[in-house]
Amino acid sequence: MSVRREPTVQGPWPALFVVACGAALAMSQLPGTGALGAALLGLAVAVPLLVHSVRRPALVAAQMVVVEVANVSGVLAEWGLPSVFRLMLLYGAVAAALALRRPELRARLDRWTFLAAALVGVYLGSLVLTLPSSVDVGASVGAIARVAIDLAFGLIVLVLVQLGGRTWFVASAAVLTMAAIAGLSVVNQLVLHDPAAFAGFARISLNEGELIVTPRHSGPLPDSNFWGRHLVMGLPFALALATHQLSSGTSNARRWQGLLHAGAALAIAAGVYLTQSRGTLLAAGVAVAVWVVASGPRARRLGLRLVPVVVVAAFLVPGIGDRFLLLVEQASSTATKYTVDPSVLGRVEAQEVAWKIFSERPLVGSGPGTYEGLVPAYAGFVETAVPDPPPATHNLYLELLSDTGVVGLAGWAVMFGGFLAMTLVALARTRQWAPGRLVLAAAPPAALLAWALASVLLHLAFPRTLAVFLALGVAVLSDAGPPVPAATRARLLRWTGTVAAAVAVATAVGLGVARATAGTAATATQQVTLVPVLDEHDGWYSYLLDLRTRRSTLPSYAALVIDPDDAAVSAVSDPVRGLITVSAEAPDRGTAAEQLRVAIDRAQGRSAAKPYLGYVLRLVGEPTTTRHRTHPTPGLLLAAGSATLAGGGVLLLARFRRRRTPAAPAPTTMPREEALA
Repeated sequence: MSVRREPTVQGPWPALFVVACGAALAMSQLPGTGALGAALLGLAVAVPLLVHSVRRPALVAAQMVVVEVANVSGVLAEWGLPSVFRLMLLYGAVAAALALRRPELRARLDRWTFLAAALVGVYLGSLVLTLPSSVDVGASVGAIARVAIDLAFGLIVLVLVQLGGRTWFVASAAVLTMAAIAGLSVVNQLVLHDPAAFAGFARISLNEGELIVTPRHSGPLPDSNFWGRHLVMGLPFALALATHQLSSGTSNARRWQGLLHAGAALAIAAGVYLTQSRGTLLAAGVAVAVWVVASGPRARRLGLRLVPVVVVAAFLVPGIGDRFLLLVEQASSTATKYTVDPSVLGRVEAQEVAWKIFSERPLVGSGPGTYEGLVPAYAGFVETAVPDPPPATHNLYLELLSDTGVVGLAGWAVMFGGFLAMTLVALARTRQWAPGRLVLAAAPPAALLAWALASVLLHLAFPRTLAVFLALGVAVLSDAGPPVPAATRARLLRWTGTVAAAVAVATAVGLGVARATAGTAATATQQVTLVPVLDEHDGWYSYLLDLRTRRSTLPSYAALVIDPDDAAVSAVSDPVRGLITVSAEAPDRGTAAEQLRVAIDRAQGRSAAKPYLGYVLRLVGEPTTTRHRTHPTPGLLLAAGSATLAGGGVLLLARFRRRRTPAAPAPTTMPREEALA
C-alpha cells in the first residue's frame, strides 16, 4: 500500500502566530488596553501569515479549523468587530482553487470526497422539499442558506485536508485549540473568576443547574452545553494522537508530541468537567468507551481494567455522581414534585411544543427555521408551562421533526449516517491495511456517536464545528487504503462538476422565479387579556382571574368573541401568559390596521353585550404592524418546475457534449509516493 507522506511547513510563521495569539490574550487582560489592542496585535500577525500560507492547503485548513473551533467570529462580534467567518471561507476557497491547479495535488482527491458532497446535497435537497409548505418561507430560505454555507465550510476543509495530505496535523490543530481554551477556563476558575476572561475566550455561562459545584464555563461560546458538545468530539482525537505517538515514537520529538497531546486530553477532560453539564459528561464517557472498544484488543483489555477505577472516581468527584443520582431520582419518582430543575423544566416544555408542531404537520413540518416563531402560538397548548418558553427545542431530532418533518429527518439521517458509515469503513480498512494506526481510525466514529448522543438534549447550533469533524472523518478514510485509480478519479471529477453546475443553475432559476412571483402583505397584531366583570372584593373574583389553571377558558372565550367568518382575522390564545393575540392580514399596512381595529371593536362589543360570560376584553400594549413577503403556492410550484427543467437541461447538455466529444486518453499522474513527497 502506498503511504501518504505529509509535507512539512517551513518557516517561523506557525510559531509566530501562536506567540502573537498568546500575546493578544495577555494584552486583553491588562488594564487600559482593552480588546481592541489585542485584536490589532492579532491582525498584524494574521495577515502576513495568511499571505504566506495560502499556497499550503494543510496549513490553510488548520487555520480555518482553529478560527472555527475557537469561535473567533463570535468573540469578535462581542467586541463589536466584524466577523471573520466569510473571510476565512473565501480564503479557504481561494487556497483550494490554487492547489487544484496542480495535477499532483488533484491526484489526492478520491471518491470519498465526492460521496461526502453528495451526502450534503441529499440533506440540503430534503430541506428544499419542505420549503413550499413552510409557514414562513422567508425564514426558511434564510435557514437553508445558513446550513448550506456551514456545510460548504466543512467541504472546503475536507478538500484542503486531502490536497495537503496532512489529516492528523489538522486534527491536532483542532485538539490543541480546544485544550488551550479549556486550560484558560481552568485558570479562570482557579485564579480570575471573570465572566468574560481572556477577551471572551474563557467565559462563565449564566446557565443554572442543581448541585453544581463550580460556575459553568462555556469557553468561547455563550452556552456551556454547546461548548461541552464540541469538547466531547475533541476528546477521542486527543486520546488517539497521544496513544499513537507515545506507542510508536522512535524519536524524542515524537515522544514530546505524544506528551503534548496527552496533556491536551487532560485539559479537555477538565473543560468537560467545568461545563457542569450532565449530558456532556455522559457523552464524554460514551466517546471514550467507543474509542477504547474500537481501538483493538489491547486497548479493550486496558479499558476493562480501568472501568472500576473510573466508576469509583466519577462518583467521588463532586458534581458528577450526586447530580446523576438526582436526575435518576427525579425521572423515576412518581410522587408530586414541587421543586424541579428549571433547565429540565424548560427543555421538557420546548420538546412538547416541538412534538405538538410535528403532530400537526408530520410529513414536511412547519418549515426550516420556523420553530422560534411558532413558540408563542403553541406554548399554551402543552402540559408543561414555564413563564419564558425557550426559543429552541433542546433536542436535535425533535427540531428536525418539527421544522422539516419526516422528510427532513430522513435527509439528516442519510447525511449523518453516511458520514458515520464512512468512519466505520475507515476503521475496517485500517484494521486490514495499517493495524498500527487503528487507535487513530477509532477517533472519528467515537466523536460522531458522542455528538449524536449529546444532541438528544441540544438543538443544532454551531454546525460548522460538526462539519469540521465530519471532514476529518472522511479524510481518515482517504488515508486508510490504497489510492484510487486515475480514470475513476477523473470520471468522478467530471460528474461532480456537472452536478454542481446543474445545482447552481437550478438554484438560481428557482430563486429568481420565486422572487418574481412573490407578493407582499402586512400583518397587524394586538394583544388582549380577560378581566373579570365582578368587583375585585367579590369572592368569585380570584376564581375568575385564575386563567392558567382553567386552561380551556381563554381559547373558548376567544372563539366566542372573534368573528369566525372573517378569514383575514385570527386569534391565538396563550393560557400560560393569559393573553390572546389577535392578528389581521391585508395587502397593505393601513388595511391591516383597520381590519384589526374593527375586529377588536366587535370583540369588545360582544363581550360587553354578554356579561354572563364573566369577562371583558382589555388591550395589552400597543398594536404593531409588520410587512412580509408572501409566496403563493402557484408561484412556488412554478419556481420548482423551472428549477427542475433548468437543472435537467444542464445535465442533458453535458451528456450530449460527452457523446460528441471523442474519448481522450486517460490522464496520467505521478506515482503517489512521488506526488505526495
